[in-house]
Amino acid sequence: MRHMKKYQIYIFIISILTSIFIFENVIFDRTSEAYTESYYYSVQSNLLEVETLAIEMYKNTSLIIYNGIVGESIAEIINQANDSNDEKKDLLRKELFSTLNNWYLNMDLNNFRQFHFHLLNGDSFLRFHRPDKYGDNLLEVRESVKRVLETGEFIEGFEEGKIFNGYRFVYPVKYQEELVGSVELSISYKTVSELIRKFSDYDVLFLINKEVVESKLFEDEISNYIKNESFPDYYLESYVHFNQLNQTIGISEDEFNKINLQINGMIHENTYNKWTFNIHEFKEYTIFTFINPVYNLKNELVGYSVYYGSEPLFHLNSKIENGHNIVFYLLNTLILFAIAFIVYLYIQAREKSYRDKLTSLFNRTYFNKKVVETIKKSKVSSIIMMDIDDFKKNNDVFGHNEGDIVLTIVSEIIQKCIRISDLPFRWGGEEFAVILPETNIENAVNIAERIRITITLEKHTFEKYNITASFGVAEYISKEDIIEFFRRVDENLYEAKAQGKNRTIYKI
Repeated sequence: MRHMKKYQIYIFIISILTSIFIFENVIFDRTSEAYTESYYYSVQSNLLEVETLAIEMYKNTSLIIYNGIVGESIAEIINQANDSNDEKKDLLRKELFSTLNNWYLNMDLNNFRQFHFHLLNGDSFLRFHRPDKYGDNLLEVRESVKRVLETGEFIEGFEEGKIFNGYRFVYPVKYQEELVGSVELSISYKTVSELIRKFSDYDVLFLINKEVVESKLFEDEISNYIKNESFPDYYLESYVHFNQLNQTIGISEDEFNKINLQINGMIHENTYNKWTFNIHEFKEYTIFTFINPVYNLKNELVGYSVYYGSEPLFHLNSKIENGHNIVFYLLNTLILFAIAFIVYLYIQAREKSYRDKLTSLFNRTYFNKKVVETIKKSKVSSIIMMDIDDFKKNNDVFGHNEGDIVLTIVSEIIQKCIRISDLPFRWGGEEFAVILPETNIENAVNIAERIRITITLEKHTFEKYNITASFGVAEYISKEDIIEFFRRVDENLYEAKAQGKNRTIYKI
């Protein structure tokens, strides 16, 4: 955790320097542009600055993470995997996941969607975002991976993949100065668009060509995308609430559809092959759209980001008349500084809010967020609740420092006993919880028993007294109320205590 705070400070400093560099290199042509074009140009520049700043910040963050974790020990695992059989690869894959999973969970909290290691022949070795999908060759579908494995040099850019699209930062993995593979960190366009929404008056829609998606995507990952009638040849990512966009820019659904039909027609006429703006006039509002073509690493046009903004007519005229005021441009600089500082504070606060300080496990706040997500995504899921027996009594006798040591050791045992897909939490005090996605009650009980027995057998670790724990386990019933689900788990834990402690109780 101490290292993560240093990295956040580095991110902030790099972001400030990037902001200054970007602003100093933006050239505004105030003599040759009419007032209207000048206003639109300044808006477009501001959008581009925010987008560029967002990508640069995450690029610099990815470099810090890469330098911090991909050392000789990690590179050695990849090197061994290149020449190993499937059985040995599975062991190395588990070792790599166990070593870096906490890093990935922190990266996921801070908007890095993908963390992916590749072998020298182009095979996927480990996707932290989909650890059950590996072994497929990427050279035909991932230009970034192909180039890094050919050149041994870092590369960045937008690219569609077999699970998600994203802006990718791909680095070489070298062992004893020899190239042995590559590793990728990437962000989704959602991350960039959220910053644009937050720091401008625009909403943004990302369109990606259907043929590009369907030629690369795993068939069971199509749910990551949705269709829309306004853009029949393009997919939207599944997080998009298309029907709410018209409300955010203040126009009716019919007016919004009319604008999108115009945009779709112009896209088909190949009108938009560079940054372009278009004006849509209505009775009380002027709606303007900016179309940004998105190219992949082969310089192929694969999609568009569409920015929507609206202005009451008198506000628009006022801004146009003052478009060359130097104060307006200085505000751009202040906005960039504010973005960098707010992003830094946001990352710092988010990291603290989801972690327990003592054990470094996730806390109850994050549990409430993840349990709903897990139930929605999993066909079957279970929860383990556990409580250290007689903890308060022993705490009073031996002191709080000894109690903290016990809590830390128990948290380490939990992490060793669960699977790579399971999520451990400190519920509060001496209580812990584990969310088990894609896990029925029988397997959940086996995991709970593994934790319980390991704690019991580790008596030599606790020099002053023996530690045991009681467990309650339950499997989620389809369409069950979350509160009822928690009540059943809690009742089973209570029953384990009532029956004499140091046992696991479950009811099917």
